[in-house]
Amino acid sequence: MVEVTSDVVQAIESVKNNEICGFSCTFVKGPGFVLTEGSEISSTGDIFDELLSHFEEDEVCYNIMKLKYDTATQSNKEVLFLVTMIGPAVRPLRKAKVSTEKAFLKDKMPRSSDRNEILMDEIPDFWPSLNRLAPGPITSIFGRAVTK
Repeated sequence: MVEVTSDVVQAIESVKNNEICGFSCTFVKGPGFVLTEGSEISSTGDIFDELLSHFEEDEVCYNIMKLKYDTATQSNKEVLFLVTMIGPAVRPLRKAKVSTEKAFLKDKMPRSSDRNEILMDEIPDFWPSLNRLAPGPITSIFGRAVTK
């Protein structure tokens, strides 16, 4: 059985309640999902750079985020989603466990976020995948213009 620690569950609630924009966690054999120390994602920095700052090439990193965004046709929309980052140095057997692990993590997320997921095993995957979550190209995130 995969455990999701109480600090991760509390962080998910903080994202849902707009207290933080997101966080990173990793799966550790034994305790299960644990919060990555210092991984809160703020709305003031570059979201992509903040994601990468918690990511190592030999690990799998799970990020739960809520973005407020605008498109050409809609403004002030919110989406809660999971970004699973798989490093290029992660071994095949470890990659095979990702689907099972993230199912336990997604079980703690609101049902409305079920289809909102980005799987990254390459850095350039982020922005095109993020745009697929919205009904049109994202023009701003947290009020800042998107330049990617």
